[in-house]
Amino acid sequence: TLASAGSSSDASFQRSPVSLADCIRFLEASAGQRLDTWARRALYQRTQQVAAQVLEEARRIVAAQSGGCRNLSALVQSLCRRWRHL
Repeated sequence: TLASAGSSSDASFQRSPVSLADCIRFLEASAGQRLDTWARRALYQRTQQVAAQVLEEARRIVAAQSGGCRNLSALVQSLCRRWRHL
């Protein structure tokens, strides 16, 4: 299951059930950017568990950069490629 997208703590996206779309919206709001079609497609081609891991890792990276990210879509696609075998 995916976790609470509204959580501002380091809690994993995997704690309480919410939709993948909610998690994407939370990440977009955190980074101040929207994911492009390719990044969304890469996420939706993964299992829900892998997509949650990708979004959690992206959220951690964005948070570590004080909420900044040059290209959120590229980051998400790169993380999806890293977990493509799952």
